[in-house]
Amino acid sequence: MSHLDISELLAYADPALKDEAREKAKAHIEMCGSCRARFISLQTLRASLNTAPENILAHKLTDNCVPEELMGDFLGNRLPEAERAIFSEHTKECDICFERAAYFTWSSANMAAGVLEIAGQTPERYKAAVLNRSPKPQTAADPKPSIWETFGRWISSPVPAYAFAASLLIFMLFWTPNTSDQIIDIGSNGVFSLYEQPKQSGPSFGFSNSGRKLGESDAGLSVEKTGDGRIKFSWSKVEGAEGYNFHLAEITPEGAKDIFDTKTTETFIVAPRDLTSPGKAYRWKVSGETESNTIFTAQGQFAFSR
Repeated sequence: MSHLDISELLAYADPALKDEAREKAKAHIEMCGSCRARFISLQTLRASLNTAPENILAHKLTDNCVPEELMGDFLGNRLPEAERAIFSEHTKECDICFERAAYFTWSSANMAAGVLEIAGQTPERYKAAVLNRSPKPQTAADPKPSIWETFGRWISSPVPAYAFAASLLIFMLFWTPNTSDQIIDIGSNGVFSLYEQPKQSGPSFGFSNSGRKLGESDAGLSVEKTGDGRIKFSWSKVEGAEGYNFHLAEITPEGAKDIFDTKTTETFIVAPRDLTSPGKAYRWKVSGETESNTIFTAQGQFAFSR
């Protein structure tokens, strides 16, 4: 018994396609378990595509971000080791690439059951039917950003350490001398980003088991000195959190330098004063997992004035 080819399965999957092949496919699927399983896989793919969320705001990528055409090879560990290491370190620090990688992983997990071998000879109208394509609306070209907008994006980029170091240097030059050795908050995101655990494991980009972003909650990040000269890091409680992972790193022109890692069930950490120095910038992260298997993470940045 010959099985249905992909075009016949697609014709049966879409009632809008009025072909004689649809009636033929219907009769065959009712008696063939193999083609019926392929048809179910096709419908799974269609459902995954139709329920995939759309980005509300366009991402503004930097020159250091993972290119879209390399994201699949990066997540599949198919890049040269040196290039993969660069992208891995970048993705851990870049909120945009972190969410892009998480979304790619989530999408692949949901679409795995619907992966079909679509041959190059498959008519385009059948491909369009299963992908539910529609003509893209004509949009005006984005206005060219001003020099101040470009400079602002460069300074505020979460990844390039040289940009952060440059902005910190400017800040230190103009900081008044009577506020020496004070903690200065710089670029803390102020929210916990919440992620689901995907159905399949993937490469580490911050978490080894993070999936689609679910939402955000207030992080209440705070850094202050205690009376005895130590530093207190505090944050808001996450409902159902099993504990909190704390990570502190120094920001240098060469990249982030790990300083301190610990775990706690409290919503604060008191660190020794000798971990930090005046005139330097630091990044700290709080992350963890809830009882409902939701991953959360928040990031703060601060510096000490000279």
